[in-house]
This record gives sequence, structure tokens and C-alpha cells, in this order.
Amino acid sequence: MKKILLLTLGDALLAFSIMHFLIPAKLATGGVSGLASVIYFVTGWQVGIMVFILNIPIFIAGWISYGKKFVVKSLYSTIMLSVFLTLFEFIPIIHYDALLSSVYGGAIGGLGMGISFLAGGTTGGTDIIAKILNKKTPNISIGNYVLLIDALIIAATCVAVSDLNAGLYSVIALFINAKVIDIVLQGTNFAKMAMIVTDKTEEIIANIHEKLQRGATKLQGKRTFSRRNTEVIFCTVGNNQVVKLKKLVTMIDENAFIAITDAREVVGRWNR
Repeated sequence: MKKILLLTLGDALLAFSIMHFLIPAKLATGGVSGLASVIYFVTGWQVGIMVFILNIPIFIAGWISYGKKFVVKSLYSTIMLSVFLTLFEFIPIIHYDALLSSVYGGAIGGLGMGISFLAGGTTGGTDIIAKILNKKTPNISIGNYVLLIDALIIAATCVAVSDLNAGLYSVIALFINAKVIDIVLQGTNFAKMAMIVTDKTEEIIANIHEKLQRGATKLQGKRTFSRRNTEVIFCTVGNNQVVKLKKLVTMIDENAFIAITDAREVVGRWNR
């Protein structure tokens, strides 16, 4: 029930962003909904109905290539998205300028898609096309196929509305959409991963435990220039602890080598 509610909320947000921000400004992001928007700009046909119709041959192709289970996961989201797109046509639209529409349309749409992905759903559509194409030509990644399809849809938007600016604003919406999806799926409080090469491992580890309340792992290594054995400390800290970690290490060993990078996801407990 929780997954169904999340999928429904995600589809509602995505439909709202399309009908009340993107279409009024004659913008389109990628995917089948973007293609349906292009058709709407040219013919005036309802976006919700076109999303459903366009997905039918795509789902058939996905069924043939990947089987029933793969397609069923996308059916509910596709149907609900079509329903919400149709319902939102009856709500009065407030017109914003193109920049505001691209920013808020991209953000709300990304929030909706992110929620749907969290619930285990998928937008179907071009994702399925990309997987099928990748199966035929595995040397080209699914991500590159999605990017190519979205670029073609945005180019079609420029042609449909005879306005290059619409394509440029659509790129902004697409970029924000992707970033918000990442934030929803991965969060904003990314951890940092640190590798510390030092001759004072025990003292530094003790301070990491005591002052940062973080765990650490001691690895065995070898310096390539001096050819002598050494120890390497591996640990993860929060973004707000990076400065403290560097200060702590350099106070103990000013010659320590520290490499810090992003850790997109951390699972587990430090004190196990």
C-alpha cells in the first residue's frame, strides 16, 4: 500500500509539472511525456491520452525483449500518469515566464520521478527503448541512449513551436529534473571518504574514534618510492566533519597524506 501511494504521489507531481509549468511555456523534457507534449504543440491532442497510446507499442516491445515481469512494473505508473495528465487539464493554469517554468517544472517533475523510483516504479517509455537498444548494441550505454532520445525530443520541441529558446529552456528543465531525482534517491547529506597514509596510524585512529565518533579501517600498503611497508587509514565522515578530520590528522602528523572524495552512499555501522 505504501508503494502504491508513493507511486500515485510521484505520478501526480510529474503530471502537475508537465501540465502547469512545461506545456504552458511550450517546453518539454525527455521521455514519452515529452514526446506527447511535442505532439500536443503540433496537433492539440490531449497529452494524457497520447502518453498512454505511445506507451502501448513500447510495452509490447519490452514484453517481447524482457518478459512480463519487466513490463508490469511500469504499467501502474504509466496508467496513473495518463490519468493525472488528463485530470489536470481541467485545473486553471497560471502562466509564468519560461525561466520560472523550466526551473519549477523540472524540479517538481524530478521530485515526482524520484518518489516513483524510490517506490520501485519506473516511468517506462524511453527507459524501455534504451534498454532494448542497449541489448542490440551493448557498446552504447543505456544512459547515452536516454540522453540521445531526450536530445531528439528537445530538438523536436524547437521545431514544433518554431522557437530555439524553448529548446534551451527545456535543457534547463531536463538538467534540474535529473539533479532533483538524484537528491531524492541519494539525499543531500553525502558522506566523505578519506584515505590517510601516515606513520602514526594508532594515534590518529584513536582520535577519530574519540573526537569524531567515527570508525576507521586500517589497511596494509607499500610506498612505491621508498619501497617500505606502511599503513593506510580508511574512514568515512560527514560533510561537516571534513575540516575537523584534516585538522586532527595534520596536528598529529603534518607529513600525512590525505585523499578525500565523495561517498554517495554509506551502509552499515562504524562500531561493528
